[in-house]
Amino acid sequence: MARQTAKFLVALLPAIVGLTLLPLSRYPATATFWRSATPASEHPFVHEGRWAITPEIDTYARKVLEAEGVPGLSIAAVRLSEAGEVQTDWTAWGRMTEDGEPATADTLYNIGSCSKAFLVTALGLLMEDYALGRNVTALPRGMEQFNWETKIREMFDTQSPLIFADPWARSQASLLDVLSHMSGIGSQEFVYSDMDSPTSVLQRVEHLRPAYELRERFSYTNIFYTITAHVIATYSGISYESFVIDRIFAPLGMTSTTYAHAEAIANGRLSHSFTTTGRRVPFWLGNNATTAWAGPAGIMSNVVDMSKWLATLLNGGVKPRTNTTIIPLSVYEEMTTARAVVFGAPRHPYLTIEGYGMGWERQSFQGHDVVSHTGRMPAHLSEVFFLPSDRLGVVALSNGDLPQEAYHKIAMRVIEDALALPHIADPDEQPPQNDTTTQDEPHNDSENATVVLSASLARYAGTYANPAYGNFTLCAPTTTSAYCARVLADFVACDELHPHPALYGAYPPVHILPRPPHTQPYRAPPTFRGPGSPRKRRHVGPGVHEPLPAGVRAERDAVRVPRLGWHGYGCTVRGARGGRRGVRDL
Repeated sequence: MARQTAKFLVALLPAIVGLTLLPLSRYPATATFWRSATPASEHPFVHEGRWAITPEIDTYARKVLEAEGVPGLSIAAVRLSEAGEVQTDWTAWGRMTEDGEPATADTLYNIGSCSKAFLVTALGLLMEDYALGRNVTALPRGMEQFNWETKIREMFDTQSPLIFADPWARSQASLLDVLSHMSGIGSQEFVYSDMDSPTSVLQRVEHLRPAYELRERFSYTNIFYTITAHVIATYSGISYESFVIDRIFAPLGMTSTTYAHAEAIANGRLSHSFTTTGRRVPFWLGNNATTAWAGPAGIMSNVVDMSKWLATLLNGGVKPRTNTTIIPLSVYEEMTTARAVVFGAPRHPYLTIEGYGMGWERQSFQGHDVVSHTGRMPAHLSEVFFLPSDRLGVVALSNGDLPQEAYHKIAMRVIEDALALPHIADPDEQPPQNDTTTQDEPHNDSENATVVLSASLARYAGTYANPAYGNFTLCAPTTTSAYCARVLADFVACDELHPHPALYGAYPPVHILPRPPHTQPYRAPPTFRGPGSPRKRRHVGPGVHEPLPAGVRAERDAVRVPRLGWHGYGCTVRGARGGRRGVRDL
């Protein structure tokens, strides 16, 4: 097939409904840690002296990365003095590629949802263009103002999709509502894949059943960040990516930061992606995904460029040294002011309740005001913090997958040490706590429960349709259609056609990923396989390949995940082997 999609086994068994996971071969991890050797002259913000990444931080980071199986991580800290001087400290540990190339401060990672703040900034800049008469496109007829309270329905003509199924939400939802995740839509990540465009996503949203009423409660979704990127492109007259590059990246000198996967590959600095077992997986956002994912999660950057972004945020949206306004003060205040309650009670004694603005979360940590956001793309996890009152910022970017939280722990330790605070943010260093499992998050231990089917499983084979989610076909081993023949062939190649009753299917938007350990686990029996073109050699370590065993026609990749759960960007598995020479999707 021109485009390989993830295939998954839908095993509807009398004993259990589940997925299976294939064991991984592990190669020995040779974790090496070092600082970036990038010349200071290339980075105008650098200052001599390790004021943030101290030897104590270095020792702690090595321990955490080793314990959590993270191959590589880059980190930077930024401090703004009262005189406006920018101090930056950065370093990296481990490797960025399976061949052992070291991670540095210049290594590029996909920053995931940390991209959202750039979208909100871009929208604010577009609003300012209209307010100052610099717009190049007229607003829709009858639309009198363009601000955060503008109803999202007003941004589209009468021939456009309705966006909301609920009539009241359709008429009242504002840009502020949807960007603060108060739309009521819910996650709904299965509704689109990386092959979608903003317009195709827009056409499906009106068919989604809302999880809550508009403004009832916080419910995180990427959908409206995709749609808002489309709004910016429509009314700016250029692509969303070009608008952000021209108005944010270029003025800040973020010369390595890009939305283009091919560009990141070409400069040789894009980090590979790894599971917690050290197995390489493909970079999740290919070139085809750019248009749909640019707004919510499409940026690839490094800690050097992100330091420039942080320095500007710490200076209230004004670029230090040049005093150039990058983020208008009104935009800065709107996006960092919490509008929605994420957690109405502190999750830890050292935290307050947590709120969400637009592209930023806000809470207090040990009495210090913290604005932050995480980015969780498959095997590229990141977090950005800035503390406005303390004029301190930290960004951590990593190439290991969930459930690792090394990027968060190391960044928090840098903050604690920089502010001379007690070390309390790492739960692994704290005394055991009582189980806080709530009633609405039960642990299901009934793996051996028996389920009696009222009809033959084969009767459930067929195509199921939904206007939002599209078509989904379940195939029985006896199904003779051409489509099912292709699906079943993928499982035959992996010896995955089971003798017990089972149905099989393929669904592109679904992604299976590890669930963080503090959340509800999904218990599943052990195997998952995906299709792929046959290979004659097996990758067994950094730069090392060996022939397949005698009698083995082909080998397919697989990913072991101890726990499964909905991921912020869908819920499917991908895998890869072969280094730069042969990476492919399952």
